[in-house]
Amino acid sequence: MRKGQKGFTLIELMIVVAIIGILAAIAIPNFISFKKKAIISSAIANLETLRSSLTQYAADRDDGCYPDAEDMAWVDESTSAIHATLGPYGLTFPAKYAGVKWSTYSYVHDTCLVYTVQVTAADGETVLKAVPQGVCCAGPSDTHCQSYAKNSPTCTDLGLH
Repeated sequence: MRKGQKGFTLIELMIVVAIIGILAAIAIPNFISFKKKAIISSAIANLETLRSSLTQYAADRDDGCYPDAEDMAWVDESTSAIHATLGPYGLTFPAKYAGVKWSTYSYVHDTCLVYTVQVTAADGETVLKAVPQGVCCAGPSDTHCQSYAKNSPTCTDLGLH
């Protein structure tokens, strides 16, 4: 360089680009992992809120029964029976599944005192269940629950098959 000129050499610029590339290679996988953890944790928390509302519903009834399946119907992107049934018991879910970080939802009312809510988290891979005993990861070999929701019990831990 001539005297009086200012600037960076090509080598200095290449080193900066290499450092940025290394930092990005470290940060991007961590970001993806944190995002999955957040989706699964949010899905679990919302399922626990639903379970709590169901418990309050049953406690409020003289017979202690949980709602029938038709009272728990939920069609994505619309306010459905579930909102009317459990709204008075603290359930304030948005109309879309995406708002609660679920991609699928089903409710099965086996007997008066037994129900199963099964959802797939918004990641499309993690299956969760809510039963009167608690919220659990549905598959015993569910690697997503083992990796991203380590403190959540499996359904086998709750005595379910």
